[in-house]
Amino acid sequence: HKYGKERWIIKPATTKANGYSKYGQLCERCGNIKAKKSRVLYAIGQAKVECDSYTYTGKEIKPKVTVLTENGYVISPSNYTVKYYKNVDVGVALAKVVFTGKFYKGELTDRFVIEPAAPKLTVKNNLKGAKITWKPSKGADGYQIYAYRYTNDKTRTELIADIPAGKTCEWTDTYIRKYPRDDMGYCIKAYVKVGKQKVGTK
Repeated sequence: HKYGKERWIIKPATTKANGYSKYGQLCERCGNIKAKKSRVLYAIGQAKVECDSYTYTGKEIKPKVTVLTENGYVISPSNYTVKYYKNVDVGVALAKVVFTGKFYKGELTDRFVIEPAAPKLTVKNNLKGAKITWKPSKGADGYQIYAYRYTNDKTRTELIADIPAGKTCEWTDTYIRKYPRDDMGYCIKAYVKVGKQKVGTK
């Protein structure tokens, strides 16, 4: 062996393998390490944004990101930077973690959804029933209208309409003409399509 001076010898952890941080001497011939101190750097596990969804504001949304090792330890933010993509408009946004220090190497991403803001409803009764109107929400793919009904001493929430964006911004609930005592009000969800899901807030 031909050992050099004592120093910190670091092999960064990645998303696939553990690394290490050792203080000792490295053999210049075979790579053996004569260590006095040693610490395992556990493999990178996942990056997770603080919430899965946020309401559209018209401004950049930059949620807090927590990064964990594969066995659940929190990795200090001093080891990485976070960049955000598509984080203004309604839809799916990305948080990309890029490791910049000497202890970890690699990249991770997590996604979050920017939901359209729920519009304010206006309800007016007429001869046909309850006419429900609203103003369009920016970026919405559609609207779901829910009615609160009171039947047999129980309150239930019922989806009464699913309307694609751009079609109309009004709906008439004719049910209350037949059962006026059942009506307890309405709410609306402006949604964005994420895969097969319709994501939004009532």
